Amino acid sequence: MNNRNLIIILLILLLFSCGELQDSFYKTLDDAKRSGAVERGWLPPVLPDSSCDIYERHDLDTNAVWIRFKINKNDMDKLLSQMEEVPPAEMDVVQFPEPRIKWWSKEISKNSVGKGQNGLRLFKYKRIISYSDNKQKVETAFIIIDAKSEIIYYWQ
Repeated sequence: MNNRNLIIILLILLLFSCGELQDSFYKTLDDAKRSGAVERGWLPPVLPDSSCDIYERHDLDTNAVWIRFKINKNDMDKLLSQMEEVPPAEMDVVQFPEPRIKWWSKEISKNSVGKGQNGLRLFKYKRIISYSDNKQKVETAFIIIDAKSEIIYYWQ
C-alpha cells in the first residue's frame, strides 16, 4: 500500500470516528442551567422548574434533540397548557424518532400512540428559536407523556 492510499484511509477513519452526537444527564433543571444546556438551546425553555432526571442527546450536525425527563405532578397542567394534543388524524405526519438510546422507550411509535395504547399521549410544541442576528425560526417539537411511568419524552 502506498502512502497516498494510507493517508486516504486514515482520513476516512478520522471522519467516521468523529461522533456528532453528545449525551448529557442532569439530576435537576438547575444543574442543566448551570452547565449552559438551556442557554445553548439543547433544553427547551418549556421545561418546568421541577424537571429532574433529565437525559439529553443532541446532534451537532442536524440540531436534532432527544430528551427524557420527569416533572412534579403539579407542573403537568402548566406544561400541557403550552402544547397542543395531536389528534389521531394527524399521527401519520408525525415523524417518530428511533434514536437508539438506552434511556429512550422502545414503546414510542406511531402505532402505540395512535391507538392510545400504553397510556402514551402525544403533544406538539411550537418552539421559537432566536439567533444572534435577531432572526427567529419556529420549529415544531413533540412531547410524549407516558402516564404509567410519568416520564416525558421530547424531540425536535
